[in-house]
Amino acid sequence: MKDEIKRFKKFQEVMNTENTDIKVKDIDVRNYLKYLLKNGSVLEKREVLGNIKTKVVLKDKKIIC
Repeated sequence: MKDEIKRFKKFQEVMNTENTDIKVKDIDVRNYLKYLLKNGSVLEKREVLGNIKTKVVLKDKKIIC
């Protein structure tokens, strides 16, 4: 549970918000997905990448869609 609280605090820092009453329309999906790819579990990363419908190429340490 402590790990989840730490993770949530990091997420709040990324989203630049202290408000716990976050609405779905207020979430920047792109930043959330970046956060998951950097800090998420293996399962979360796999889900994010599995739902990308376009071709993804890694070139010179940059992702190209």
